[in-house]
Amino acid sequence: MAIFGKTTSFMVNSLPAWAVVVPIIGAFIVLALNNRSKIRDAVAVAASAITFAIVVAMYPLAIAVGKPINFNLSKVFFGIGMNFSVDAMSFLFALITTFVWFLATLYSLNYMEHEEKHTRYYFFMLITLAANVGVLVTGDFFSLFVFFEGLGLFSYPLVIHSETKDALKAGTKYMLMNILGGVALLAGILLLYFYGGSFKVTGQLEHLQHFRIMKYIVAGLLIGGFGVKAGFVPLHIWLPDAHPVAPSPASALLSGIMIKAGVYGIIRTVAVVFRPPILVVKGEALEAWEHLWSSTSHLGFYIIWIGIATMLIAAIMALLQDNGKRLLAYSSVSQMGYIVMGVGAGTFMAAEGSLGLSGALFHIFNHAMFKSAFFLVIGAVYYRTHELRLSQLGGLWRKMPLAAAVGIIAAGGIMGVPFFNGFASKSLLFEGIAEASKVSNLFSVKLAEYLYLLTSSLTTAYILKFVVSTFFGEMPDKYKKIKNTPLYINIALSSLGAVILMVGLFPNFALSRIVTPIVAYWQLPTKELAEMHFFTLNGFGEAAAVVGLGVLIFAGGTYYNWFTVRFPEWFSIDWWYQLVGRQVYFLAKILYQLNDGLDQAISQIIPTALNFKRPLQRFNRYASRFIFAFFVDMWLFKPVTPSVAETEMALEASSPEEIEVAGKEKKRLVEDIARMGGRVGEAAQAVDYSFIDKIVNGVASISKYFSFFSQRLDVGVVDRIIGGVAFIGERLSYLAGLFDKYVIDGIVNGVAWLTKFSGKSLRPTQTGEVQNYGLVMLSGVFLIVFFFALAYYGIFTIK
Repeated sequence: MAIFGKTTSFMVNSLPAWAVVVPIIGAFIVLALNNRSKIRDAVAVAASAITFAIVVAMYPLAIAVGKPINFNLSKVFFGIGMNFSVDAMSFLFALITTFVWFLATLYSLNYMEHEEKHTRYYFFMLITLAANVGVLVTGDFFSLFVFFEGLGLFSYPLVIHSETKDALKAGTKYMLMNILGGVALLAGILLLYFYGGSFKVTGQLEHLQHFRIMKYIVAGLLIGGFGVKAGFVPLHIWLPDAHPVAPSPASALLSGIMIKAGVYGIIRTVAVVFRPPILVVKGEALEAWEHLWSSTSHLGFYIIWIGIATMLIAAIMALLQDNGKRLLAYSSVSQMGYIVMGVGAGTFMAAEGSLGLSGALFHIFNHAMFKSAFFLVIGAVYYRTHELRLSQLGGLWRKMPLAAAVGIIAAGGIMGVPFFNGFASKSLLFEGIAEASKVSNLFSVKLAEYLYLLTSSLTTAYILKFVVSTFFGEMPDKYKKIKNTPLYINIALSSLGAVILMVGLFPNFALSRIVTPIVAYWQLPTKELAEMHFFTLNGFGEAAAVVGLGVLIFAGGTYYNWFTVRFPEWFSIDWWYQLVGRQVYFLAKILYQLNDGLDQAISQIIPTALNFKRPLQRFNRYASRFIFAFFVDMWLFKPVTPSVAETEMALEASSPEEIEVAGKEKKRLVEDIARMGGRVGEAAQAVDYSFIDKIVNGVASISKYFSFFSQRLDVGVVDRIIGGVAFIGERLSYLAGLFDKYVIDGIVNGVAWLTKFSGKSLRPTQTGEVQNYGLVMLSGVFLIVFFFALAYYGIFTIK
């Protein structure tokens, strides 16, 4: 193929695949550089940075042009293949993921100084990045499932990195929930393929419309499978345990990024797979299949309430936490409720649901920024103080001014304060649920609108608790000598704080460049988004009312010690999971014991039952004779016996003379039938049925001899063949052992000697001076450029 031309198109289309491959390559390079910590750490940062750059390179086609990027790898998994596809929505999620991942990896350079097993940490950081990006850039559910399972599996070592008892316990719960979610997701995908006929992430509602209940079962399984990773109630139980025990950079990724993979799957399910097509005429969106939108709206109604329940319950739980990471973990669950509620409101509004869906998409971006910032802030605090309990912190703004400033900026974002990023997305979410409330006559939708406002005030209360308890008030004496945070931590914190402020100050720019193209790609109306004005007196007034109520809740809760309330154990959803699990285990144990007892009973009953063999044979003999005689009699009578109905019809249609003649004929017929029955009875008594017993006994004798012959064949022939095969296998294994010992080991030892000799020879070239390494790298770059230049000017071509 030529260097330019088609090659450029191929390279652009293959960018999604490279976004997955590059972190995998980086992970194995990190593994190989185990003993060279500085180079290993640099490679980890470089791999995440290159992955981010690859995703940014997709912007011109995925967003600016609005054309999906498709790339297929044939027959990679079980002959099905792997499809990569990036549209506007995939790009948004991939951009968020790779940007925050790069900052978290850079942050780790300083943070991991007080941790161990750095190589394992960076290896799984990059492998998990590849799996997370893979979820976002695949074009079919099968490929998505492969990467989704990989995301849960590869992130497990990040959760248990400290290897403490709490970490291992949290990791077990994390893996258990991932397995349950994976099973539900796989079942939903297989049912979707069975009833919809395709693994592709496209609209399939028109194929599923004939299956009334099944389409809701498929939707429930998909949403539940993705919901485990998204962490909405009641599938969130792993999240408050996993986040506090993981290293803070990993917590930032778990909370700010990885749970977005679950939300991504939910949006794909609801807004793409279970959404009918839309016709667009002169810029106006028209419903193409109106009879299908009702099921979509019903689905949206239930999703609204899943979101409302999640955001409200998790916000209350966040208020009661003293561990900073645990508070932020519940906060992430609550914020997922905001997003799920927005998805539900947009789906409920059917073809006019651009406000709810755009609010959810915008809040996904904003939440990734301020929640990642929060976890990196608490990580910086822990890096210096080794303390996560908010009651043991305070006054740290004097020692850690940058962390305090970023924490305040992130607080402004999550509370929805004007000129911070969360203000715009929460305004869109409120407009979306308010629009659904106006259109619907249901009281429950109106109630959802009020609960949204209440939860927003609770959000203000718990985030004030976090910021005030950490950075303000009296500082304990033991922290008066701590130092400020180091360089890489400051770079990561500053970058996130800057993005929060930039999006907050210019929300329409971010909305039009990132969110609106997704809504337009789905053919939803964008007029309201283009005319959206966030900085209005009405918007400021609503934000002030919500934040003001949150400040009152925080002040009252702090004064009256509401936040130290401890509910009974049965109030926890986790307690109910354990209760159900214990009952299931108890029931399974009982069934096992019953089955074991039944086996023993049968083993004792069968020998006793065999004693009744002879009476049963005798009964069977007489019963068989009776049944045989009965059916022979019926078979002989049936052709000559007219039915009652036929006789009556014949009589009604005849004259009196004919009736008299018919009566005589009937009398003679009855006499003939009686004589025939008597003869049949005599014939049946004269038949000797002993030949049947003889046949049965003969078959039994044949079976006996056949069993004896089979036994002799098994002992004399089959066992000897198996013994011979085992003898040959033993000899072959002995020869294989000799081959392995004297040939394979010799080759391996030779390669090891050659590696040692070559390493010893090349060791003088490793001067330890960065400029020498840079010179070598620069020389390589010049060679590559020279090579492409020769190809460009026609000196040679590559085919």
